[in-house]
Amino acid sequence: MGFGGILRCGQPKDIGHNLITALIARWRLETHTFHFPVSEATVTLEDVEALWGLKVDGDALTGYIPTKDVNYWKQISLDYLGFIPDVVDFKEMVWKQTSLSNQLRIELSDEHDQYIYVQRARVYCLLLLGGLMIPNASG
Repeated sequence: MGFGGILRCGQPKDIGHNLITALIARWRLETHTFHFPVSEATVTLEDVEALWGLKVDGDALTGYIPTKDVNYWKQISLDYLGFIPDVVDFKEMVWKQTSLSNQLRIELSDEHDQYIYVQRARVYCLLLLGGLMIPNASG
């Protein structure tokens, strides 16, 4: 899934404290750049890819909501995740994690088509992102 870099970021590493201190001293919050004697530098998406091992190819995920029509989102949920959440679990265009985790309790057999497994993998990814990597208190 491309999250290996994030998993490795929690592991102990040898940190060059002198380097970190020097970079902090040269960081300018106003411009979000490092000021070096030769010029300025900023952290780019390619830097993130190299440092964290995250893939930066493909379409951007911006959080743009094309419509607030509940039927549209129900169809998206059915297409990509294989289920439509209950009305109680689907408020203001947000899924509750319980509706996602309930889907993982449904047994799969070898008879299912490949796209069922892809949908299940998407449910796992949403649970990982929303529950482990970027959690919030809303559930």
